[in-house]
Amino acid sequence: MTLPTHALTASPPALAVLPTPRLSPRRRWRGAQPPSVIITGVAGFIGSELALSHLRAGDSVLGIDAFTSRDPAADLKASRLEQLQQWHGFTYAHADLSNARATVKAFERAPGALILHMAARAGVRHPKRSEFISSNLVGFANVLEAAVRIGAPHLLFASSSSVYGASAEPPFAPSARTDRPRSLYAATKICGEALACAYANEHGLNSTGLRFFNVYGPWGRPDMAPYLFTRAILEGKPIELFDHGQGLRDFTYIEDVVRCVRALESPVTGHAPVGIPYRVYNVGTGQPVRTVYLLEVLEAVLGRRAIRRLKPAVPADMPVTAADVEELKRSIGFFPSTPIEEGLARYVHWFRGYYGC
Repeated sequence: MTLPTHALTASPPALAVLPTPRLSPRRRWRGAQPPSVIITGVAGFIGSELALSHLRAGDSVLGIDAFTSRDPAADLKASRLEQLQQWHGFTYAHADLSNARATVKAFERAPGALILHMAARAGVRHPKRSEFISSNLVGFANVLEAAVRIGAPHLLFASSSSVYGASAEPPFAPSARTDRPRSLYAATKICGEALACAYANEHGLNSTGLRFFNVYGPWGRPDMAPYLFTRAILEGKPIELFDHGQGLRDFTYIEDVVRCVRALESPVTGHAPVGIPYRVYNVGTGQPVRTVYLLEVLEAVLGRRAIRRLKPAVPADMPVTAADVEELKRSIGFFPSTPIEEGLARYVHWFRGYYGC
């Protein structure tokens, strides 16, 4: 099947910088009522945006995270958390999910709550490989145990497009094989999905896996291409384009992601494809673009040319990430659709404001 891609042009048209919509917090007091939503990795990119969405809707949120000052993204995470702590409906618990006792203790503060498990050690090139095991396997197993213990009605958890590895042909369908991971990170995500499926079968724990495809946008992670490219262009530093910039990526805008996750929060009804309350969705656009095109759009938005260094492909990287979103569309009636040009314009607007450049 031919993948839809944007045309690669030497000089993309100039793009207008659009304002990033932000709603002011409405302060409210929730009294002694226990939180209705638990969000792990709440200081992270997706977790913090989901927390804001629930708080704006009037829900009370228990946010769990374990970041420290040694975290490379500590400053950004602290800023996200500070924003959340302006809300009276928000409660924060610092807990390491790889510690079973600490996990249960934190979760017991919100019996019967919906769980959005966004905490994970991300990044296929992360050098501390042991953290993939402790965070993505041990930590997730502890979350599953805690979810059963508090009687959670539904657990939604972050998986990744990396699970498709070398097994599937793009665009990837949720039913495609996931038995040939290209990285340890991908392997832990595959195992996490298997754990969730087992808990759905043995304990009746309603679970939904969310295979996110290259999520980007305001407040985005500093280890991903939009941040790295934007910073390098502004500082006049060279940018390494792996696979000579020809890798295809399904970039998904954060506001689209939040909208999709919120629409999937109702527990699984009827019979899921595997006959138990467990399902998996791709959360992507189905419209991959080449890495070099992402760079060209950023050049147009910033009004500056990048210094390029072409590099060979990295074995752990997937040459293509492309989501088949038909199942997502059937379930909720829509799928992520923000054009990469618009999303990057909004990202650069936020980046300049946040970093003062």
